[in-house]
Amino acid sequence: MEIILGLNLATWWFLVIGGVFSGYAILDGFDLGAGALHLFFNKEESRRKALNAIGPVWDGNEVWLVAEPYLLAFHWYMLRFFRLSTSLL
Repeated sequence: MEIILGLNLATWWFLVIGGVFSGYAILDGFDLGAGALHLFFNKEESRRKALNAIGPVWDGNEVWLVAEPYLLAFHWYMLRFFRLSTSLL
């Protein structure tokens, strides 16, 4: 396997996919937490403040949901391709 900066390719993919999943869990936790907490606020003004706080970043955090399956599928494809290509040599 190819070594890049002292790490093999499998380790790099593990770090990339782990970083993407961690990014989603950390950044989307703000949206999910504010959405869940606003149910317990009594005043409409407090509910509006909670929802307005997550408004600018609501769709931005959904990028993680698009990136994760793509990275997993690409990793699976590359793993199969490398195994097939090395077995043909």
